[in-house]
Amino acid sequence: MHLPSGWSTRIRDAELVEPERCQRRVEGMLAQHLSRTPHWPSLKAALAPLIESIPTSKYLHEIAEHLTRVLLEQAGWRGEITRSSDLVVRQVRSSRLADLAERVGADVYLCGTGGAKYLSEAPFAEHGIQVEYFDRPKRIDPATWEATRRLSAARALAVGDVAAEHQ
Repeated sequence: MHLPSGWSTRIRDAELVEPERCQRRVEGMLAQHLSRTPHWPSLKAALAPLIESIPTSKYLHEIAEHLTRVLLEQAGWRGEITRSSDLVVRQVRSSRLADLAERVGADVYLCGTGGAKYLSEAPFAEHGIQVEYFDRPKRIDPATWEATRRLSAARALAVGDVAAEHQ
């Protein structure tokens, strides 16, 4: 990846440096980790157009959006997608998130464990949006949670954790 503004580069400006290599690595890693799962054939077929398009993509956001759409479709989700770049919002971390939540009509913002380290609730309060912090569901023991929290949406679909619910 080439990040023109360093770590502050927005995803829409992050550029692929070696698209062909990226394509080979993504395809190889998915096959290596998911090829023995029950739903791999259907997920592989759904991802094929995305993987084939990587060499013609210049920006990471093109691949990320395409992948998000494929995974949501595979999961049976039929909601509306809004690009943050299409909305006028402030640029400071918490203010940006609060503005985005407000623009899409949210009344609650679910904050992940990473964001909890820096999130300021004040911009959300300005919009009347409640902030809830995500934590491990109490019915899942801590060791299992640590082992599974790094799993990807692609793996959940390939294994059937999500796909089975929507068939």
